[in-house]
Amino acid sequence: MVNGKRFFVFGVGCQQAHGEKGEDYLEMAHAMGANAVRTWGDAPLSYLDQAKKNNLMVDLGIWLDPIRETGGKESYQDAEFRQNLMHKILEYVHAMKDHPALLLWNIGNEALAYTEDPKEKAALGHFLEQVIKNVHEEDPNHPVVYSCSIDRDLPDVEKYLPSLDIVGTNVYGTISTVFNWMHNEGNKKPLLVTEFGPLGSWSCAKDKNKIPYDPMDHLKSVEYASLWRQIISAHDVALGGFAFVLGDQRNQDSLTWYNINYGDLKRDAFWTLYKAYTRKKPSNRPPKFSGIELSKSTALKAGQEIEVTVTATDPDRDTIHYDYFIASIASDPLVVEPAKFYPAEINVLGPGHARLTVPTEPGNYRVYVEATDGHKNVAIINHSIQVAN
Repeated sequence: MVNGKRFFVFGVGCQQAHGEKGEDYLEMAHAMGANAVRTWGDAPLSYLDQAKKNNLMVDLGIWLDPIRETGGKESYQDAEFRQNLMHKILEYVHAMKDHPALLLWNIGNEALAYTEDPKEKAALGHFLEQVIKNVHEEDPNHPVVYSCSIDRDLPDVEKYLPSLDIVGTNVYGTISTVFNWMHNEGNKKPLLVTEFGPLGSWSCAKDKNKIPYDPMDHLKSVEYASLWRQIISAHDVALGGFAFVLGDQRNQDSLTWYNINYGDLKRDAFWTLYKAYTRKKPSNRPPKFSGIELSKSTALKAGQEIEVTVTATDPDRDTIHYDYFIASIASDPLVVEPAKFYPAEINVLGPGHARLTVPTEPGNYRVYVEATDGHKNVAIINHSIQVAN
């Protein structure tokens, strides 16, 4: 309930108020039809101010690191570490708790699922339960949600977090396993879909370079629409959902795997969510790719030339403009890495047809093609290439 009225979340994940080039992402969220945004951690008070100006409520994130074998020296078994982290969390809660844009606290995101050592997981679970209790004492007016990785964290949530108000889940593909678990375990807590989006790289086939195929934009839109229908159909137990994601590009398997935008340009998923949230038809839709072909993509020589050919159409018969670039591939899909772009000499041979030079450093990359329509819409397609040693 918000101000005495039931509030169903038509949301989108959005960590930043503004982008690197001044993009107003909260204004874009409002334009999409969202009534709420989600952050993952460390959003400043100015973020909430900007959200309120755009009539958005905020699921305010508090980040907790999972303890992974590849991680640093943090440990939830360390009393000093827990004490310092608890102090930091409660200071943040105290500073933000009275803001009118605050909807709820999102404490932890898949941390239990990706904490590998059983002793660390138990220590994290007990610490998180104490955090929830302390946040309730500091701020009794806003509920707390923890975000699970699909259904992977659910047994740990049941075991360690009796004080949790809302069960959160991040889903990519289907939500049925979460509903089934909650039903079979007799879970009575409400569910909030804290992330929903297209199939992740772990569910997609791989190409000859052993790199996951990044689905085309219009195929991702189908998955956003399907998940939203599943959320709506479960409105008796679900409180809504946050589409993933709006903001600067995230180098997770590809620069464009998840974003529903590209800077201030709107991709097909943006308009699919707009239609779902507002029940209005978009005035203009992005171009639509039907495929990408590379003259060669494996065992390339440093600085070799390749030809790239794409096929695209525009539903509104707008003129399509094509751009090409090459970027690195993130090594860990759980970690957002800075994008590394590689200069490529581009010789345009025709609409959707160009000759590019590949990087001189050995490794795997993606070749991207953008199609814009002159109406702030974009479609993006990519394919991996491998530069040999």
